[in-house]
Amino acid sequence: MVAELEVTQGRVGVGCLDVKRDAFIVERFVEARGGCQRIAIRVPASELGEVVFRNASPGGASHFRVLRLGLTLEDVSRSPWPVDLLPREIHAEPVRRPEELKVFNDELAVAINRARMDFIEGLALPLEG
Repeated sequence: MVAELEVTQGRVGVGCLDVKRDAFIVERFVEARGGCQRIAIRVPASELGEVVFRNASPGGASHFRVLRLGLTLEDVSRSPWPVDLLPREIHAEPVRRPEELKVFNDELAVAINRARMDFIEGLALPLEG
């Protein structure tokens, strides 16, 4: 799924529900930055229930417009890796001021690194020379 949004205030969650409509399969967030922002989400078609746009701003209402929404079926094999990373569109990202930069040593970063280490340990690779 590819969505193009213009978020003028707040933070918007864009996600896909499972077929039972009781849990998100995946959700991405779009902050108000001005202009059109593109977000791409990949999910197995057999698991997709509904696409959801929601207010994810802790400080009140969000304002946004959906400029385009596209769904495409792709014939792809399942990746052996436990992640699905999309390429960044760096040219479309705003230049951040130093006070906006964040060092990735928060709780989420620790959880991501723990998951990476658990995956590597689960491979049971030989460690001797």
